Amino acid sequence: MQYTGRMTFWLLTIAGVSASGKTTLMDYLARGVHKRFGYYPTCVSMDGYYRDFSALAPHELQQVNYDHPDSFDVTALIRDLRYLKAGKPIYPRSYDYVQHKPVEAVTLTETKPVLVLEGILPLHFTEILSLSDLTVYIDTPINDCYARRLRRDTLERGRSEESIRYQFETHVMPMYNAYIQPQKERADRVLADGGQCPILLQDIVEKVAACRD
Repeated sequence: MQYTGRMTFWLLTIAGVSASGKTTLMDYLARGVHKRFGYYPTCVSMDGYYRDFSALAPHELQQVNYDHPDSFDVTALIRDLRYLKAGKPIYPRSYDYVQHKPVEAVTLTETKPVLVLEGILPLHFTEILSLSDLTVYIDTPINDCYARRLRRDTLERGRSEESIRYQFETHVMPMYNAYIQPQKERADRVLADGGQCPILLQDIVEKVAACRD
């Protein structure tokens, strides 16, 4: 599909506690956008913008709270979001949880008219709110999130059930109550769970199409 004139870059931001279904929803919406407009959105994960903790000693690493706002390099994330909304490519980041540091891609990611950001705390930051065109909070029951996280971290990250439970009780739950759940009040839409949401997809399609008319 051809674009003429000044292109509008439209940002959807998805927030929710870990294992709430954010990635599943983002993948579903990406497929829907591709079917409607012929391209996949540029997707950004907030997890890639954790700070570099690789210099910390093992006992210090145990105290790092990845669910606290200060664990993120928000300056770098906002910079990249501004680049994308200006139509500029970025080197996307991922996070190495074994080495405890971010990893920058070696190839540029081009921006698309639809941008999607997902993470546990994006709506906590006013600057990200101001860049977002639509915000969504996934309000999955916290016990369901714990069960999903337990399966994921034991199978994919080789962690013990004891360490997962300890982190959930001492890090996740306090941060969920203090920072993550309050984002619900700042979101334009609140979903009961991640996954497929045809109503949200239709809303996005209509809003993006309106930007181009």
